[in-house]
Amino acid sequence: MSVTYLDEWLKKRGVPLTSKSQLQQNTKSANHGPKHIDLTEERLQMFEEWIESEEVAHMLHLYMVLDTAQRKPFTVKSTFARAQAQWVAFCASEGFLSIKESENFWGDKWNVTATGQQFLGDLKDDLDKYTKSKH
Repeated sequence: MSVTYLDEWLKKRGVPLTSKSQLQQNTKSANHGPKHIDLTEERLQMFEEWIESEEVAHMLHLYMVLDTAQRKPFTVKSTFARAQAQWVAFCASEGFLSIKESENFWGDKWNVTATGQQFLGDLKDDLDKYTKSKH
């Protein structure tokens, strides 16, 4: 069995190697994609330092887990719970998350407790203060 490369096969068939569209665009396209943010060197450095801060990284992980559980409770075996297992365990150990739904009923979804809601509010306030102080 011999191998024929695509370009050789197309040449034998008389098919051009480049596509030539017969239709011309007649409408103006909107600019798609993310908006360009012009970061000065100073702002870029502050942003990198902020992201690299271990304290902020921990705060962001906790916020992400609690906020996700509050908006859409996730199951104990979900991909999210597995990926964030350390942070879910921390939140559950501290009483911020629970699978207890009533006095005698335990579910399979993580829900934010009253303590967790208070902590989430405090965490949001701290993150807001931190981001405002860096600008």
